[in-house]
Amino acid sequence: MPDRGTEPVHAGASLPGSPTLAHRMSLLVRAAGFLLGMLVTALAAIVLFISVSFDERQMNADIRDFVESEYERSWSTDSDIHLSLLPWPSLQIGPANLSEPNRQEAFASWKKASFELDALALLRHKVVIRHARIDGLTLRLARDQKGVWNAADLLNDDPDFESPISMQLEGLALSHASVVMEDAASGRSLQWRGLELGTDAWLANRGGRMQIVAQLVSPNSTLEGKLSVSARYHFGESLDNGMLSAAQIHYVGSIDTLNAADITLGLGTATWQADQWQLADMHVRASGMQGAQSLELTAALPAARWHGALQAGNASAQLTLRNTAEQGGSDMQGQLNLALQDIVPAGANTSIAWLEGSWQLQAGKQGTQGKLRGQLQHDAKARQLNLDKITGDFSLMHPALNATNARASLQGKARWALSPSPGAPRGEFNVDAAFGKDVLHVVTSIAADRMDKPVITARIDSEHFDVDRLLSAGVPAVSLPASDWLHGKTVDAVLRATNVKFGGMQMTSVYVPVKIADDRLALAGHELDLYGGKLAGSASYDATKQELTLFETLREVQLDTLARDAKLDLPITGLTNATLDVRSQGAQVHAMPDKAKGVLRIYAKNARWQGVDLPRRMLALHGGKAVPGSGQQATPLTELSAAFRVEGPTLLVDRLAAHADGFGLTATGNMQYASRNMDLLLGVRIGNDKALAELRGKRMSLRVKGPLTGPQVSIEP
Repeated sequence: MPDRGTEPVHAGASLPGSPTLAHRMSLLVRAAGFLLGMLVTALAAIVLFISVSFDERQMNADIRDFVESEYERSWSTDSDIHLSLLPWPSLQIGPANLSEPNRQEAFASWKKASFELDALALLRHKVVIRHARIDGLTLRLARDQKGVWNAADLLNDDPDFESPISMQLEGLALSHASVVMEDAASGRSLQWRGLELGTDAWLANRGGRMQIVAQLVSPNSTLEGKLSVSARYHFGESLDNGMLSAAQIHYVGSIDTLNAADITLGLGTATWQADQWQLADMHVRASGMQGAQSLELTAALPAARWHGALQAGNASAQLTLRNTAEQGGSDMQGQLNLALQDIVPAGANTSIAWLEGSWQLQAGKQGTQGKLRGQLQHDAKARQLNLDKITGDFSLMHPALNATNARASLQGKARWALSPSPGAPRGEFNVDAAFGKDVLHVVTSIAADRMDKPVITARIDSEHFDVDRLLSAGVPAVSLPASDWLHGKTVDAVLRATNVKFGGMQMTSVYVPVKIADDRLALAGHELDLYGGKLAGSASYDATKQELTLFETLREVQLDTLARDAKLDLPITGLTNATLDVRSQGAQVHAMPDKAKGVLRIYAKNARWQGVDLPRRMLALHGGKAVPGSGQQATPLTELSAAFRVEGPTLLVDRLAAHADGFGLTATGNMQYASRNMDLLLGVRIGNDKALAELRGKRMSLRVKGPLTGPQVSIEP
């Protein structure tokens, strides 16, 4: 086999004809055969009495004594056993019950049964059942924690055991049967309801035809549907070896998360002996619904063998998926194509194949397409599939991107467990992606012991990164209060971007380190250059406590311009920069938090508090007469600081200090930030302002109440 160590694999689909699929479907076939074997051995306990006489009045007692002495089970019937000789010998048995070993609980029962016998064999004290018909069979097969079946005593595998009679079963028909299979070791159960079974021949070292129809129910795996099986068969001396040919298995119902499932498995031949399997000409067709998504799968495997390792020829599969909108239309559809080549043994318990895959998904003007190649390894001993040396390229189409196709490459490996035993799925991938022209460049690695708990390390670089455009095009934003988004994730990433647009704001450069661990998001040491200044600090969000902690510092930011672009209606103009220390708690991080506290200091140059001319109102209130204004309602301010707390919809001001040329203000109070109404108690100190000369040296207490830009002002006593 040529060395293709650098060729790529498809990571996200099941191997057609893989042990996973073949094992699941073969379990149904083997389970059907197991039922037949159980019935044969149960019938043996019933007819062993035919070795000495055929006194039908004594038959019940003979069977009861034999079953109790040989198997320590109880046997009972509601009527005598009837032996008919014409047109051929047959036994008619009414309602009957067979108990569990050493217990009274029922193991098997039926409403009526008929056993057609070979007359010549009876004369030789041999029992050959030409055909058995059983109606209303109820059978419970159970395996305990140690792996022992409750029918083990009926399957005597002692090579030295000699039966007192020779018994053969050549045909079997079941109607209205019900079989329950319970496995205490795995905690799984399977129910066969309304079982209809027919065979035209059943005999050790001999084959025949088989038809099975049943309703399957398995609460453990949410399996519920109708199963039909048709096949030619040949079993050896035990169910551990045999052959199926011209087999077809058809299942309609639900299985796990797949609803409206319709699965057909066709098989040319399947032979097995112990753990050695050989398949030929297997094909699978499956369809179903998973939520609003419909799936269709077709797969073919010409030949395969398992004996510690998989060996097979080329295989192919095609998966088609469609998303169905609520209105009934199709809003997404696509195909996934896989090809397996040169599947060969690589050791005592492993086999290797080369996998190639391609896919194309489309939804309106957006979608993705790509190719993957790599190496697939089947580890029979560990019961897992390994994908290694994966390489791939894909393109992404989205209206939010500045190019028709965004390109990405993928390298990595993954592992999937084939059984619920230890050995959880794991994947490790490296992604290098460029989205649009200078929009976003991502270099990331992803590792996970469980796919719902990834460990992500990423570096994200961007020029001209327009977040608003991404959001407007339908890319969802992450809501931090949704703790499920953080649960189990581990991320160590750095975002570097230039010329960023977000919420209408322009940021010259952005540096944001991101860490997620233990349900906590931390943005420690982030820096944003914006509007001639810098915003720096740290933030963390604890999803378990729903607690947001912020510490931010603003320096030399042109707040007026920032407020204009961010569409913030500030009542104060002429602001230059601010220092902000905020610590907050609460889940409402997209608006005002439920609880917060901090200190804000704002510096200004030629600033104005719009909507109120406080100095002249003070003069009017003091003198009791109107004072000519300057033509505009504004109060000059050069510096503003406040300590504040947020409680629900209320902003509580503990210490507010404002300064202007000639006077200073101190205040306490509150503001309802939803209605922008305030209620402040101001202490006023007049300085050297000539316009306020007559108030110089006086201290005044004012109540300022009402809208932020036009409050009512009154003198407090």
